[in-house]
Amino acid sequence: MKTFFSFLFLWLSIEGISQTTFQKVYKHPDNPSLLKAQSTFDKGYILIGGIGVGITENIYLIKTDSTGNKEWAKVYETSLGGWANCIIQTSDNKYVFGGLRGSKTYLTKMDDTGKILWSKSYGGVTGFTSARYIKQTSDKGYIVLGDAVGVNTIINNAIYLLKVDSTGSIQWSKTYNTLGDWGAFIFEGKDKNFIIGGVSLYKNPSIASSLLMNLDSTGNPIWIKTYGTNMSFSKYYPANDGGHIFGGNQVTGQTSGPFILKTDSLFNPIWAKRYSNNTTDAFHEVIQTSDSGYIISAETEIAPFNTDAMIIKADESGNIEWSKRIGRSGRDYISYIKQLQDTGYVMIGTTTDSLFINSAFYFVKTDSLGNTCFSNSVSPAVMNVPINVDTFSFNIGSLDSSDNIVFAVSYGGTDSLLCYNNGSNSIQDIEEKADITVYPNPAHGSINLVAKKEMLSVEIISIEGKIIFKREPTNYSIMIDISQQPNGIYFYRVKLKDHMVTGKIIKH
Repeated sequence: MKTFFSFLFLWLSIEGISQTTFQKVYKHPDNPSLLKAQSTFDKGYILIGGIGVGITENIYLIKTDSTGNKEWAKVYETSLGGWANCIIQTSDNKYVFGGLRGSKTYLTKMDDTGKILWSKSYGGVTGFTSARYIKQTSDKGYIVLGDAVGVNTIINNAIYLLKVDSTGSIQWSKTYNTLGDWGAFIFEGKDKNFIIGGVSLYKNPSIASSLLMNLDSTGNPIWIKTYGTNMSFSKYYPANDGGHIFGGNQVTGQTSGPFILKTDSLFNPIWAKRYSNNTTDAFHEVIQTSDSGYIISAETEIAPFNTDAMIIKADESGNIEWSKRIGRSGRDYISYIKQLQDTGYVMIGTTTDSLFINSAFYFVKTDSLGNTCFSNSVSPAVMNVPINVDTFSFNIGSLDSSDNIVFAVSYGGTDSLLCYNNGSNSIQDIEEKADITVYPNPAHGSINLVAKKEMLSVEIISIEGKIIFKREPTNYSIMIDISQQPNGIYFYRVKLKDHMVTGKIIKH
């Protein structure tokens, strides 16, 4: 079965014109959680995250082709543990990733097979620093944005900015702090200056403001601005009209929700929208689409401690065109989105089981309307968000030290397909079909579902995506009366103890 589907996905390119959809997971015994995904020059993807917990946490990295087939996977570990928050592909077709190791920021460069070329750590004698975001600069070096706590005279969290050359040697570093400050992204402008986005507590430790800071090529502030209150920037995407789009969270009392802000080329606000499905929605990603609209990814609660990824397609003014939630059980979220030539989307994140014990990297391909297996419609509310702009100043410091570090490299992990839709009205079950027997099929009155394992839940879904039957039988078989349903195609979705099985039913 696995060999067949590997061949099928090599033959069917999701960069083509078909509306193929599918989902798959990448597992490891130590339960990985995705922290960053990035498209690669060969139209594939590089995924990086953490496995294990605490000081035993290490780095898990997977390279896939354009269809999500795993090309290689590696684990990087040191005696101090560590995790990776960010990864980029470099102009020489290599990779650089970074995060926290022990109490210091680290950067590691590897070739296109995962072989380490160099690895260095950075930080002060006391406290800790950690990398959140990396960009390669026009001089082939790297600018690293992160956190600094307890270094020099810094008590609260400070923004940490590190500039290194192409070999990882320090050129300069700076810290920026008030009552608490965090950087989320950085990009280099045509003028060789830098723009940093994030959040600052400069007014009050309990009031967050979205932060933008313009720096010269050596890290000196040109201007610093905040946008709104109780808001935080976490993602940036360049708008195709020369302006900018920013995404993040807004918190009001006990509620939170994702928002996006559109500015002109000079970072003046044009409009801002907040999207709310539940009271604790959390923003993850925003990109601009080929029609000048936007795709927003957020996390929304569908049951206590159970979340799905919420995907919102908005027009160029931020008004919702469609919205979906994608997920199976436990916690599911999408932190990376790419639009393809078929106007569908690749979405990458993390999925966990209902007990939050087992987790895996989650790879989803949808059609142009966000449809895929395990997806349902959702209707978030849209609100205009007033944006006030303010200015302030930072306390600025510096710290410069670096050491070489060594990672041990090992291999491991498995990948498996969850479901596959070839663009027609059928969903092909990609688990072993012997797990579920359905009869009669086609059916007129009742159907029987018989499983080799205990069925935890059973759903029957119409072709429009409406759930017409749902039970939690907790046994091995169930009879379902579909005699009152219109003739046509329906889908079953059965949750077993260790996986989900889907398939097609024909009613005539």
